[in-house]
Amino acid sequence: MPRARQPRTIQVSWDEYFQLITRLAKELYKNSLQYDMVVGIANGGLVPALIISYLLGLPVGYIAARSYRAPKGSLRRSVRDRVVLSRSLCTTAKVGRTILLVDDITDSGTTMERSMAWLRERYPRLRAIVTATIWHKTCSDYEPDFAAQLLKPHHGQWPWIVQPMERQFEEQPFE
Repeated sequence: MPRARQPRTIQVSWDEYFQLITRLAKELYKNSLQYDMVVGIANGGLVPALIISYLLGLPVGYIAARSYRAPKGSLRRSVRDRVVLSRSLCTTAKVGRTILLVDDITDSGTTMERSMAWLRERYPRLRAIVTATIWHKTCSDYEPDFAAQLLKPHHGQWPWIVQPMERQFEEQPFE
């Protein structure tokens, strides 16, 4: 019986990570839409949202979301799970009419879609939600308005992104 192929793993360095986020921020800056606030989807969208908020000079807020869970005894998130969202938006800024919603990746697109619905439900005066991700898998059911890098399958396998902060903790962090 042939062995199943393992997904291709892409190890991202801190320099590559920052370059991709900066590229994304430049594209967002060129857009004619004026954003009132950046909202990051935690965990993966925390750092990109913070950097983009600094670069664009905008306030930042966060929604906590979980769509992967770690197998028991593992530090790496790898098991797909249902999307669970936070109860409130964490921010000190007033929520305006146009939000820039940021995550690290659109994999299935479910987290982004659920987060948009969550924001619209809680903030009915929103005029627009613009979405941005570092990586967009072209198999996703949702396509963000902006993405720094498109991901396609390689030999039928979708890549697994290992971000720089994850690489730091793949082994036991306190040994």
